[in-house]
Amino acid sequence: MITKDIATSLTHGQILHHTTFRNADGTPVRVRVNGACKTWKTRPTEFRLPVKHGLKDCLYITPENANNWVTASRAQTQYQAKSRPDLKFWPEKVVQGLNISWMVVAAVDGEPATEAHDDWFANYKDADEVAKQLASEA
Repeated sequence: MITKDIATSLTHGQILHHTTFRNADGTPVRVRVNGACKTWKTRPTEFRLPVKHGLKDCLYITPENANNWVTASRAQTQYQAKSRPDLKFWPEKVVQGLNISWMVVAAVDGEPATEAHDDWFANYKDADEVAKQLASEA
């Protein structure tokens, strides 16, 4: 569930997952934050968080649909940074149409995940190696 506090703390590019909708391969539908969270002084419980799904679809997370969204779940294989025990890196699958890529994601405990490396990779092994390398250097 995304609360107003979580929504206002999210930054551009952070990933959210839907709790019930699934992609064809069984993974949760993913969206990425596409802008700043809008709030109103006259309506303190209201918020509107713009997100992007795929290449063209844009939508908003609001209090009405916030129960259906969660911050990106942690992958099974995580690499802990040597200098910071609360910082973890892992590869995450990215599906765009028929193309499957892998990106390296990082998160501090209790915070939303963000993309940790500029490049995406064609196979899991390459992304996994970069995640290991980033964890050893951090």
